[in-house]
Amino acid sequence: MKILISGSSGLVGSSLLPFLNDNNHEVLRLVRFQPTAENEIQWLPDQNQIDLNSAGQIDAVVHL
Repeated sequence: MKILISGSSGLVGSSLLPFLNDNNHEVLRLVRFQPTAENEIQWLPDQNQIDLNSAGQIDAVVHL
């Protein structure tokens, strides 16, 4: 399952990421800085921009 997570560096998100990865889910992180990893997608909420073109089909979203 491909899961997109916002807030992945916070308290809940940082615990959820290893759990999902250990259970063989593909996790994409929604980040507000310049992406540095292949699984990160940049989100600019102040500019109302997000580029999901490279994400492909996403099965679930966790918004923290």
